[in-house]
Amino acid sequence: MPPEHWALIVPIAIITVALIERRFGSTVSGVLQACPIVAAPLLAVVATCHDEKFLQSVAAYAIFGTVPWFVFVLVYDIGSDTLSNNWLTLAALSAWLLCAIIIRVQLFWVLAIASPFLSAGLWTLLWTRCHRRLNALSSRRAARPIIPLIALGTALAYTVAYVAGSIGDGWSGILTTFPTTAFVFLRSSMKHYGAVGVHEHIGGLVLGIPALLAFLVATASLLLVLPKWTALGGGVLVAVAVAKIALTKVDHMEKA
Repeated sequence: MPPEHWALIVPIAIITVALIERRFGSTVSGVLQACPIVAAPLLAVVATCHDEKFLQSVAAYAIFGTVPWFVFVLVYDIGSDTLSNNWLTLAALSAWLLCAIIIRVQLFWVLAIASPFLSAGLWTLLWTRCHRRLNALSSRRAARPIIPLIALGTALAYTVAYVAGSIGDGWSGILTTFPTTAFVFLRSSMKHYGAVGVHEHIGGLVLGIPALLAFLVATASLLLVLPKWTALGGGVLVAVAVAKIALTKVDHMEKA
């Protein structure tokens, strides 16, 4: 089986998240969308074709790739009140691409210093915007059409998986953190529920993104001392633990 077929995990994940959204609401769904349900299979694609050293470099660049992720979500959050769905999609994707290009052409050591501060600052900005809204909004239990989500999400993930590892460690890492599931659900929310649906989802994404960061940091660190598949498994376990904390936070906010 070609290594990019790891991306077939993505439609299963999308179906699962959509069903969970119908039962527990869009904020819980947003938390899960921010988890490494795409990043982990894509790193598995790289692990299938390359050694631990290359995989560690990809995981490190993926950490830096969370900065375009934050920019993408921030543009969606700000633009959803004024832009149409198509223009909002174009603006968010353009912002992600511009930020990714800027990151890719910078020196590695400069990124190593600046990236954590950029991510922390963007997360704080998003949390400040979303925290009060989370307490005011009801978590929408959406029964959105699933087939378009599966089609778009699978196409995106399979395309990224097809080129992962063959375009260098930098771009492979940055593409690993492309917000595939967040993008397809945000676009669907904007189409079916408007800005309110987008805001509900982003509230969950902000709570869930630490799970993705924990996965990437843990994987890159464990690759220093463990085989690649063991390191990936350890990163997934760390992400699950962090996601559990985020879901507990959502539960407490809904009960408050």
